[in-house]
Amino acid sequence: MALNMPLNSLHDELVGWRRLTKREYDRQVNRDLSRQNSEGLLKRNLVDVLQRGYNAALEKLAQLEAEHGKVDSTARTDSVLQPLEGAAEELIEYAVQKHRTSCALSNFPAEHRPSAAYIAEALQAVGVQWDEFKLKLGER
Repeated sequence: MALNMPLNSLHDELVGWRRLTKREYDRQVNRDLSRQNSEGLLKRNLVDVLQRGYNAALEKLAQLEAEHGKVDSTARTDSVLQPLEGAAEELIEYAVQKHRTSCALSNFPAEHRPSAAYIAEALQAVGVQWDEFKLKLGER
């Protein structure tokens, strides 16, 4: 299959993106704090980091398909979904731990010690986003 090599490249790129999500999350939190934008910081930044990654994955896949033809669903799942599965949960764990240990966030109690309800709200938003991503990927 001529598309095998580009799909392997996409897979590797997504694995790399997953490794960078924590750093990107930290950057966005720091940006928000510098702008005194602390309301909903955890949820907003989780959703934003993941959404940008999912959109980039769909764009890259569309580019590959434009250059090399349609990708069968099994190859698409292996190359796109597999490296992203669990990324949201991993990032949420990281973010909650980061918030709990951050001196800068200690000035914002709701963000420094996010409640179970707030974490559940963030999990739900991220879950909806993941489902939408899988749906869009399946529609391709």
